[in-house]
Amino acid sequence: MVILIVNHHGSLGKLIGQIALQGGWKVLIADRLENMQAIFQNNQIDLVVCDATPEEEAVEKISRLDFTRSLRKLGIKVPVILFEDQGTEVALDPELAKEIGGIQIFRKPIHIHEIRNAMDQVKAEILKKKKG
Repeated sequence: MVILIVNHHGSLGKLIGQIALQGGWKVLIADRLENMQAIFQNNQIDLVVCDATPEEEAVEKISRLDFTRSLRKLGIKVPVILFEDQGTEVALDPELAKEIGGIQIFRKPIHIHEIRNAMDQVKAEILKKKKG
């Protein structure tokens, strides 16, 4: 199973990658939200973990929820985990995330056991579907 970690901060992405590797995932890391379609065309992604925010120099600023919406429009239905910065003025709306589908939101600071549990749940659901 393959997890795509979208994170431009480095350290959090590395931590999540370590957790994923320990859980038996193959890890791919991208440092920006833009141009994800190519990654999905070339890889079978089972889970996306996203902590990236729009790059200041990006031509097209894209939020984490917009990124998830764009995946859905492309027909990509993988589960997505989003991280929300503590103290953000505009909180990610859990109802909107639910409406888009397959999204879990974690507020920073993150707790490793919560992330590990979320990854394990996704993995169990994938294995259940493969058996069923």
